[in-house]
Amino acid sequence: MIDNDTELFLATAEVGEKIQAIHDYLGERNHPNGIIRFPRGYLRTCVEHRKKYPFIADHTLRSNIAYTLLLTDLFRWLLNRTDITGQAKEMIIKKEISSIGSIVESVTKCYLKGRNGGGQNYKYRSQILVDENIISEHLKEELDWVWDVRNGEHLLLLKQRDWGIYGMKECNRAIRALHKLRNSLNSHYEGGGF
Repeated sequence: MIDNDTELFLATAEVGEKIQAIHDYLGERNHPNGIIRFPRGYLRTCVEHRKKYPFIADHTLRSNIAYTLLLTDLFRWLLNRTDITGQAKEMIIKKEISSIGSIVESVTKCYLKGRNGGGQNYKYRSQILVDENIISEHLKEELDWVWDVRNGEHLLLLKQRDWGIYGMKECNRAIRALHKLRNSLNSHYEGGGF
């Protein structure tokens, strides 16, 4: 049991040394005794994630959103509990933002399904949400930014190197945009929207 910050520092130093020793011993090979137990309780449950999207009637989509959010929980753990740096850290952040972009794309398409423009492209759908006073213009700009980053998954379309672009500021920006979209759609849905 850790009772204070000094004990926390000592524990993390010891764990870091042990993980390094495991890696030094194993190198590139795998061994069943070299599996480190992932801490329980950090990853939220799929049930918890699904409950946040009651406006999504499609159970399969709601579940797939929950699975993707589990992945973002894993990214969050790596970013918050390890000292990973450099390009590897940037790529984790890019993958988190891209995952959020995929969720936003699916949520907006599902929410507007069967409505005028609901099947159109992503930025057209985000404009419909503004036009119908479901989200603000500022939130639309944030969601469109998330979508642009998500489109960076298409490496052949990139005009610059994926270097020096993604930091925690951008990661948190994407998370805030998703939460604001979810809250806006929940409010609209609970208020008698679609």
